[in-house]
Amino acid sequence: MATTALERLTNDDLSNNITSRSGYVYFQVKDPIDTSNPSNYFTADFPSGATKTGDSWTIGTTGWTCEDKGNYYLVGVPVTYKAATTPTKGNFEATVRLDSRNSINTNYAEQKITIAVGVLEENPVDWGYNDWTNDGNVTIFKGATYSRSKYLINTDGLWLSIPTSSNPSVIAVNQATGELTAKEVGTTTLTYTQPATTKYKEKVLTLHVTVTKQTPVFTINAETKEGDVYIVYVNKDYRPLWET
Repeated sequence: MATTALERLTNDDLSNNITSRSGYVYFQVKDPIDTSNPSNYFTADFPSGATKTGDSWTIGTTGWTCEDKGNYYLVGVPVTYKAATTPTKGNFEATVRLDSRNSINTNYAEQKITIAVGVLEENPVDWGYNDWTNDGNVTIFKGATYSRSKYLINTDGLWLSIPTSSNPSVIAVNQATGELTAKEVGTTTLTYTQPATTKYKEKVLTLHVTVTKQTPVFTINAETKEGDVYIVYVNKDYRPLWET
């Protein structure tokens, strides 16, 4: 069974109201058919028991294609994935079955179609937590300015506190342990090496991370492009534990 992969729906796409991807699954058919309208000869559906994980998979009733390859016909069936209002991140697949409408065209086959939604596998940054104690959670957004539509990662439960200075402070990350440490005024460069996969080559992301005291805003880039600048702000008011 062959597998067709649709183009990834990134967090940027979802935040810009781009919530669907379409493509074709292709079947080789040997019986002679009219190439102008293969849907007159075949039906396509999601077979009973097939995996249909995800928000929504649909098969087009129009737009079928057919190409005469000489010793067989290549039939293309249009399939669309659409994310829900609150998208689920991950990898999703559906199985499409092509079946005959008559006794002449007895061919049938199944093909899989997949899509990746969001960037969880693409950028699996683990921020961990450190010895500083505070209940402010850190949320990561795209860009250099606050924008809720650019959501990437919410590290709810991350404990973090900032030194008493009213100046901006910096969070440093121990690359070996993932431990966070709040430091003095300034900036620091963090690097994260993405593991090599068959789809995404290994690359290093440079993160310039700054935490600003008593600023309930936070931002970071949602797409993992080499050299992107990532800025993080804490989204709660906070004070040292020794203050009452």
